[in-house]
Amino acid sequence: MVQPKGYEDNILGFRGCQANPNIYYLKIQKLSNVFLALYVDDLLFFNKELKTIERVKELLSQEFEIKNLRELEFFLGIQVIKDRNNRTIKLGQPKYIKEILKWFNMENYKPM
Repeated sequence: MVQPKGYEDNILGFRGCQANPNIYYLKIQKLSNVFLALYVDDLLFFNKELKTIERVKELLSQEFEIKNLRELEFFLGIQVIKDRNNRTIKLGQPKYIKEILKWFNMENYKPM
């Protein structure tokens, strides 16, 4: 994706992903990248090390006005459940499923 004239294409070293224009990455070391998912004014950062994410957020806050709201629970209608002990992330859409069941008058049906 080519940015319009006057917009920077490479802020703080982040590079755009060719497969998805909403994903950016920053190569920190040979084996470590910080990934940034962007949707309108919502940002998600991904990296193994929390310290690395905090440092990147600090650098971005020097360039832009950003807010660190809280631990991720929902993003774009998708519920995110993290289990740090087992190192797992589960994604779900229970609210959407309930809406569909209600739409078809099936909210009182029992699961199979």
